[in-house]
Amino acid sequence: GAGPGRWVKDRTLGGREIWVEDKYRAKRTFGGAMDDILAEPGGYVGGVSERAANERKAAEDKKARAQAIADDQAEPKWWDPPSPGYCPE
Repeated sequence: GAGPGRWVKDRTLGGREIWVEDKYRAKRTFGGAMDDILAEPGGYVGGVSERAANERKAAEDKKARAQAIADDQAEPKWWDPPSPGYCPE
């Protein structure tokens, strides 16, 4: 979304979120024409819909879990592997 407006869920499109521009907000100083209709609890931050923010957070969490697993599987920095010819008795 660009410009003044809001993300809203459209039930006729199966619950998809669409950007609805508020062309009157820039012209009025006492509030937009859609303030009461489109008010969402919590609202949207920075023009990003709630669904997009949740998807971004899930992707970041998945990446962090993958990195944690990779860190657990790596040898510790203090480990000095034995030489190839070493054979304990």
